[in-house]
Amino acid sequence: MNNVTGLHEVQCALIAYLRDGVEGAEEHIADQPPLGVRERLSIYGTAYHARLHQTLLSDHEVLAAYLGDTQFADLTDAYLHAHPSKYRSLRHFGTDMPAFLRQTAPYSGLPILSEIAAFERRLLDVFDAPDAERVGAQILRARPTATWPEMRIRFHPSTQLFRTTTLAVPVWRALRENRSPPMEETSGATTWLLWRGVDRLSEFRSVDEAEWQLLHAALEGRTFAACCETLLPRMPEQDIGKTVLNHLMTWLDQGLICRLD
Repeated sequence: MNNVTGLHEVQCALIAYLRDGVEGAEEHIADQPPLGVRERLSIYGTAYHARLHQTLLSDHEVLAAYLGDTQFADLTDAYLHAHPSKYRSLRHFGTDMPAFLRQTAPYSGLPILSEIAAFERRLLDVFDAPDAERVGAQILRARPTATWPEMRIRFHPSTQLFRTTTLAVPVWRALRENRSPPMEETSGATTWLLWRGVDRLSEFRSVDEAEWQLLHAALEGRTFAACCETLLPRMPEQDIGKTVLNHLMTWLDQGLICRLD
């Protein structure tokens, strides 16, 4: 038990030094020339912070390109101070970046920053989502139409909806492709559909309000009939069937659907 307690004390002292520069870790470090205790701690501390900085850069390459090297370095320093690493995996270290940018001055004055960061994290989630079998249009053609009203659409686990109020996604795309981004930063609300394609590449496209309503309802697990009803305020009833069927066929063709229950 004493050994366990001692190890815990050493770990706490070291993490306090790495995160906040708190003194006390020195007494647990052996002095082995030619490097003294402080030099050895400094090397470890520099490597620790460099790895965290590199993680944020890897996860947010486009955000870094948008800000530039100096401002992104300042951002990562501020983020590290506000959100010390608490995860076993570096994959989740930047999880709070969008909220940090949205809530912290001076970054909060530029909403496009938090939306670029949020979009990049959504792409990470899409890429890391579990895999699943997909079905094509033939599954719908083989299904009796009488069963369609109670049918529920089950999407691939990578499928996500993401709403923006700025031109974050067009800016992200332009910078990713080494093009000049749009000069404007704000726009009307836009909804984006993200998913991992059959070739395991993350894909995305914008969707209109009608498709967003359908996707939102379907992802909630509503029946086909209930999904169709969400369009009643938007279009004549006689147009809904064709509209929904067209969207459903597109989702099947793009590999978004795992099964029809």
